[in-house]
Amino acid sequence: MPPDPLQAAPERAGASAPFALLADADPPGQRGARATEGAPSAGLPERGPATCAEACASSDAPPRAAPAQGLGATAATMAASQVALAAVGLVSLPILTRQLGPQAYGQFSLFVTLLGVVTYQDVARQLLIREESVRDSSERELDGLARLSLAFITLLALGVGWIALSPAATLVLALGSALHGLASRDFSALSAAGRAGFANAARNLAWAGAFAASAALCFFHAEAWILGAAFAAANAALIVTYRRAAPKRPRESSSGWWSALRSSPRRERYRAAALDLLGFGLASSAIACLDRVMLDEWVGGEALGVYSGAADVALRLHVVSSALSAALFPLLARELVERGYEAAAQRFVSIVSRAAPLYFAALALGMFLAPQLLPWLLGESFRASSPLLVALLALLYVHAFGFFITPWQRARGDFCTQRRAYVLAVCLMVLVGAFAIPRWGAWGAVAAFAAARTAELQLIAIEALRLPRALLPRWKLAAAGALFLVLAALGAWRVAEA
Repeated sequence: MPPDPLQAAPERAGASAPFALLADADPPGQRGARATEGAPSAGLPERGPATCAEACASSDAPPRAAPAQGLGATAATMAASQVALAAVGLVSLPILTRQLGPQAYGQFSLFVTLLGVVTYQDVARQLLIREESVRDSSERELDGLARLSLAFITLLALGVGWIALSPAATLVLALGSALHGLASRDFSALSAAGRAGFANAARNLAWAGAFAASAALCFFHAEAWILGAAFAAANAALIVTYRRAAPKRPRESSSGWWSALRSSPRRERYRAAALDLLGFGLASSAIACLDRVMLDEWVGGEALGVYSGAADVALRLHVVSSALSAALFPLLARELVERGYEAAAQRFVSIVSRAAPLYFAALALGMFLAPQLLPWLLGESFRASSPLLVALLALLYVHAFGFFITPWQRARGDFCTQRRAYVLAVCLMVLVGAFAIPRWGAWGAVAAFAAARTAELQLIAIEALRLPRALLPRWKLAAAGALFLVLAALGAWRVAEA
């Protein structure tokens, strides 16, 4: 299954991303200046080192049309489509494994994983949602950001494909990535216009169709790279779907997008945010797989299987939180522009205050059911995974706050805080894993997963300091901490019983 998307920028033109080419283009006296026309930039930081400062968003821009879906409907639509994608993936899995055999299936699985990882680095999608909401950028500038991101992920696909895949599969990977990038402009426009549920559901259903098509092609003894072409076709279908559904944009020639970006007073803002998003994407992709990679490398396949059984089931609970996160970002970005910082912050705190106890209840129920549920789902051979699942469920409570806080920070134009938090968490995860995994096997991988949760703890601490006490009372922080302690105690009791 593709990773879901389960962020101080460099100051020099030599930074490793196409957005670094935007450096040093301002005329003297214009570096870092804000736009003088349209809506204010709602507190979006101008340069890399400043991007982690608190940014209060407000705008005099005229309000957008009311969103087509409310938060609940948007999150429900996304969650339903993710469940459909997971269901199709589970049904197609035994067909693919039996028809392809271990070696060919391994190549197919690697292709799908790489396509997910590469397209997750398409920073334009997140950046453009923000810019579409603020509306102080020209169409040429937004087209330029999308094209630079498209070029980057296409080149990245060619690079990783050359290392890991056959030549034919590499070309299909690059094609699928390019088609994903071509859809980003319309995806962001739909999300900013209040149709994030539709945009994300369409993507999930297209990928579900790609898995089903791959399973069908297996019966014709197609090679792994031909199966991968189904995902490129899905991305092509998404271009057509998004283009028809997206709001009509002003007719404006895009031939001058490069010069528009180079001369834009918002150039430093784009560059810093894009590099922060790229850093976050790489760090979060590493966190998603490092525990398993280290466990496989230093202990072996049996321990990896026991841990993966628990981790795969635990992380399925993020279907709801990831859907809520994707819905929150465009909603809060519009709220900041239309109603100001205080109203948006109140809504953010209100949503998290409701979501956290519900998540707590679901995780507590999972802890009680884990010893019976896991063997029934995965088979008796995975009974040893039950205590690991209980421990991971306790940690998922902290993990969920990353899904809540990240869209709030991004809506305010702060892309740097996530990048710093997750890069630091990757380093700590590697250190803990290097010590714990060779000694304790699968439980060492749990310890590495726990170390990665320092990323969310950093985000919580930063927002606790930034938000005024009138908006975030101390008792709410204390209550959130108390819920985690209850889960930790419950988890320790269930593990001791097992």
